[in-house]
Amino acid sequence: MKILCLVACMLFVAGLSAQNYVLTSDPAEVLSITGASTLHDWNVKAGEVHNLPKQMSISNNTIDLEAFEISIPVTTLDGGRGATMNNKIQKALLATEHPNVIFKLNQEQMISLSDSTAIEGELLIAGQAVTIDLDVVISSDDEQLTLTGNEPIKMSDFGIEPPSAMFGQIQTKDEITVNFELTFIKQE
Repeated sequence: MKILCLVACMLFVAGLSAQNYVLTSDPAEVLSITGASTLHDWNVKAGEVHNLPKQMSISNNTIDLEAFEISIPVTTLDGGRGATMNNKIQKALLATEHPNVIFKLNQEQMISLSDSTAIEGELLIAGQAVTIDLDVVISSDDEQLTLTGNEPIKMSDFGIEPPSAMFGQIQTKDEITVNFELTFIKQE
């Protein structure tokens, strides 16, 4: 009888302990930006993303998300259309004065493993900081945890004039969408 009680207590305590998940996503493949112009839709990929959270801890269906600061070097943003588009991106984002796009989670947040949640953070683009509620969709199973999102923002909110080409004949639309996907696997 004592052995059964001991086993039951151990299983109960094991159920309360945190499960740790480790980042498996390639930092060069977790973030993209989509938008449109008067000519066509476009997609920009971030070639580098620094300081991604390397680990997530889940306990009682809640993620303990510690404060972090992710940075994306503007010079690694690639529009897939060669140097002309990349130079326009760098010029619009004031890359010389502000070489990184930064997202800061300023304080620890406990988020539920619900279908979606909002994470309040600060987005810094071209020297302008804006507080945003980043909508995150969370999917999980026993082996994997995935956080995805598609966050619409306006360039004008950051003091950025949407780029144009061909003497203003082609205009980039103000609204863009930041897309991300982070995958973590359960650590044994």
